[in-house]
Amino acid sequence: LPRAHVYRFRVRAQDRAGNVSAWATTPAFRLAVAQESTRALTFVKGTWSNISSSAFDRLAARATKTTGAVATFTFTGTSVAWVAVRSPYRGKATVAVDGGAPVTIDLYAATSTTRLVVFSRVWGASETHTLTISALGTAGRPRVDLDAFVVLAPG
Repeated sequence: LPRAHVYRFRVRAQDRAGNVSAWATTPAFRLAVAQESTRALTFVKGTWSNISSSAFDRLAARATKTTGAVATFTFTGTSVAWVAVRSPYRGKATVAVDGGAPVTIDLYAATSTTRLVVFSRVWGASETHTLTISALGTAGRPRVDLDAFVVLAPG
């Protein structure tokens, strides 16, 4: 979907017998993509380098190879997704939401794949949240990229 537009979906179901439900319409929502340069992204600890490549959304990202490097992303919305690269050279990071228990994300893949959603969360209401991403410094493949963050918010 194109960015910075308001969307609303209209859906209905059909079962195997051919029965069709009534139409249902979703609440309006806005799709926003925050790049690595957004003020909502703060580099708390470690070295996070600016990198450029056609592999990244809008051709740029931030990357670290520093064990314990920490970045936070603060946003208001009903859903968030972290977009990154998976490859043989990418390592592990933890993601914590609002200071909760961290989840480990392994960015390793046998072949490189770009612009992937590697972590996402959904809430029932639009609220302000903070993701904390910490690089674990995986042996032999310490790199962690922050390509973009996708946020859904009420339209």
